[in-house]
Amino acid sequence: MKLKQILIFSMLLLISASCTSPLNKKEVSPSIASTEKALNEKDSFTADYSEETINGLNSEKVSLTNTATLSVGSKDSAFSTMTLLRPSGAEEIPDSKQTIYTLLNPKNSKEIIEYTNQDPNTTWQERTMPLPGENNKTYSDNALYLHERLWTPIRTFKDRFTRSDKMSDVDGKKAVSFQAVLLKEDLEKDIDPALKKNLSSVSYDKLTITLWSDPDSSLPLKIEMQSELTIGEEKIPSSSKETLVYTSFDPVKETLPEDIATE
Repeated sequence: MKLKQILIFSMLLLISASCTSPLNKKEVSPSIASTEKALNEKDSFTADYSEETINGLNSEKVSLTNTATLSVGSKDSAFSTMTLLRPSGAEEIPDSKQTIYTLLNPKNSKEIIEYTNQDPNTTWQERTMPLPGENNKTYSDNALYLHERLWTPIRTFKDRFTRSDKMSDVDGKKAVSFQAVLLKEDLEKDIDPALKKNLSSVSYDKLTITLWSDPDSSLPLKIEMQSELTIGEEKIPSSSKETLVYTSFDPVKETLPEDIATE
């Protein structure tokens, strides 16, 4: 497989994914559920996202880093913004900056409208898609979809998480951590349909998910997903580390840029 193809695969890899006393698996599940419940009770949130991908091609290793800032108003305005920076891992893929706005479709409450601008272009590309959900086959880099892709494996495998017996620290805050290790048979069975369609030559070997929560409010503080996989017929080894750090749950007030035409 050509190096360019491998790097493109890497950029698409958004897998759809310590505390007081140890708990068994049955006891952990309600704590993870309460963390998601506390998140859903918030109208808005902001977060920082990063993805580091390393591909090994013969003796050569190529790395890519994606970073993004997510700003989501989940109830009133139902929009999100994301700026995605993709430093090049090779000359074939230049640095780029992508900005995405989404808002609820005023004509259909089950859909969102996405506006994407890929620098150095000045024209916004518009498309309509379903609201993000576990059974949605649409793939997008927008903040709503990215956030849902990270939460889907946590939700799906909530009974596989165990709780650390030590308190952790996330940016100076006390945190309870939960972790699950998923193997190839788990991932191939429950892989995100959108990824399965677009990345049919990718074999997922292992995924380690760690979730940190605030012990007082139950709000999530951080999600980390580390994956090991192989790409293509050549079975090229690759690894990916995705990190999402929640920075605020204060109300988000954003407006669309003036050059986006809406009805």
